[in-house]
Amino acid sequence: AIFAFERLPGRIWREEMGACGSKSSEEKSPKGNDPPAKDDNPENHILGMDDIEDEQLDPKNFECKKLRGETIVRAPGQLKSQAFTIDGCKRCSIFLFDNSAAVTIDDCHDCVFFVGPCESSVFVRDCTGCKMVVACRQFRTRGCKDLEVMLFCAAGQPIIETSEKIAFTSFNYSYFS
Repeated sequence: AIFAFERLPGRIWREEMGACGSKSSEEKSPKGNDPPAKDDNPENHILGMDDIEDEQLDPKNFECKKLRGETIVRAPGQLKSQAFTIDGCKRCSIFLFDNSAAVTIDDCHDCVFFVGPCESSVFVRDCTGCKMVVACRQFRTRGCKDLEVMLFCAAGQPIIETSEKIAFTSFNYSYFS
């Protein structure tokens, strides 16, 4: 089996191992230095990837670290379905109004978070006194205290490890009025 990796701009790795439906070696792009031809078959496109060509993503656009008393907003289209990291913030309001791959929130105190649709997990570690509105596949906490969480969790129940005084309520937000 051929084990080739193709790097899609900034985010997803796709393996081709000669599985059912893959192209034979004769159908693959010609040898040489020419880049492979663009695939115009809509069935082979990943949802939301068509608008991202060879754009270079700056990792600093996908993190908030050691902020104090700030309000941060990431509008639709800014996160480009990437992972987002929030670390060491105090008394901040952080609003992620875009799809994300995963969100990690570490060591934050007295903050407010809105996390729009997250395709995998939101992991909250060592946070105290925070309020959160979260829509995700999986929600996890570890070492947290005094959280208020309005949650939509597609995988079912949140996973809570060594945390205390966490209040949950149902997600009740809409992007449309």
